[in-house]
This record gives sequence, structure tokens and C-alpha cells, in this order.
Amino acid sequence: TTLESETGVRQGWEMAIEILSRLDDREKLETSVAELLEKIPLSSVEQVDRVVQLCCEMDLDQHGRKVAEVGVAY
Repeated sequence: TTLESETGVRQGWEMAIEILSRLDDREKLETSVAELLEKIPLSSVEQVDRVVQLCCEMDLDQHGRKVAEVGVAY
């Protein structure tokens, strides 16, 4: 899903990660983000880069590293 606003175009998964990052329960946050990232089809280098960047911005570095290691799914 793609969302358009005055600030640009955002993918649904980007919004979901940003919302999940607000959870007070860190364990629930980590589990939910991991589950979400497993469902995102990483079909381009740009998308992998965006996932890694967003994870780092949201203090989810370990998830960003895991995505970077897996890379683009063919």
C-alpha cells in the first residue's frame, strides 16, 4: 500500500514500523517489527536501503542489520 501526502509518498510498511516504534513494551515492539519485516517483499536495492535506514532511525538496528544481510529477494 502506498500513501501520498504533502510530505511525499510513503509505503504502508514504513508507517507501520513508525507506529510500532511507539510501543512502550520493547519485547512486543521487537517481535512485531520482526514479523512485519518477514512479510515485506524486498524487490530492490532501494527498498532494502529504505528498510535499513528506517530501522536505524527507529533505534531498531538489529532488524536493519538482518535485512541488510539478507538483501534483495529474487
